[in-house]
Amino acid sequence: MKLKRRFESFICEVCGFENDPLSTGTRNHCQECLASLHVDEETPGDRESTCQGVMIPVSVREDSKKGWIITHRCRACKKRIENHISDDDNFDSLVLVAEGRWEDSFLRRGGA
Repeated sequence: MKLKRRFESFICEVCGFENDPLSTGTRNHCQECLASLHVDEETPGDRESTCQGVMIPVSVREDSKKGWIITHRCRACKKRIENHISDDDNFDSLVLVAEGRWEDSFLRRGGA
């Protein structure tokens, strides 16, 4: 599995935030609310998933070798995918994920 780097901007389907491309690699989640779309199947950046469901952040953990990792779960197919946290990710949103309050904050106020 080789990462396919993509320098793409996108508008988040959950919160509407306009995300600029990540200069150090592929941005695979919204930097504001941390939500994602199930667009990659096997390799980060492959864009080969046919699911296209909204992926919500369900946990945050620290890995001694990889740094901070966020786990997303697809609301459509339930697949779980781990991604690195980006330096510009919203810290308050990360705290909401860690405390298990992300869905209350984002989905119940009109998100996807």
